[in-house]
Amino acid sequence: MYAKLFRSNLRKALRDYMIYFFTLVISSTLFFAFLSLTSQYNDILGGDGNYSLTLFQDTIRDAVLVISIIFIALIRYINNYMLKQRSREFSVYLILGMEQRTVAKHFFEETFAFGIAAVVGGCILGTLLSGIMTTFVMRTIDPAAVFRLGFYPDTMLVTLLFFGVSFLLVGVWNVRRIY
Repeated sequence: MYAKLFRSNLRKALRDYMIYFFTLVISSTLFFAFLSLTSQYNDILGGDGNYSLTLFQDTIRDAVLVISIIFIALIRYINNYMLKQRSREFSVYLILGMEQRTVAKHFFEETFAFGIAAVVGGCILGTLLSGIMTTFVMRTIDPAAVFRLGFYPDTMLVTLLFFGVSFLLVGVWNVRRIY
């Protein structure tokens, strides 16, 4: 019964979740694209002696670290927004007799599922953006460089782990606020 009630109200909150979803897709796309430039599987950026690949990758890693902190704050802000948007709905659930634990669990499951779907979509788009960025970097060195896509399993794993852990931490924080 509770699951049916949550599903029907989720449809009403879909517009708010679209903001959440697209923000996370953009964030994970950027994260993946920049991180892929430092991947050990990125053979497109082969060092030919004209530039320091190590310095370039170290600089990108530092930038990704700073961006990661911003993304964690962004995820927390978006989750707070979602929690505020649905607070009346959650209050009605509590008045109807639903346990706080159940409300918190359903909210966590919803945000986590949307978040993981957004990150997977972001990884797919990030692969495309990574190819564009790599081509841009290579054309500054060699104007004859051509666009090429690459698959970077280490970058995929780091992106999924980073956002997964971020969602878990923010989700636990949200559950504590509800419960």
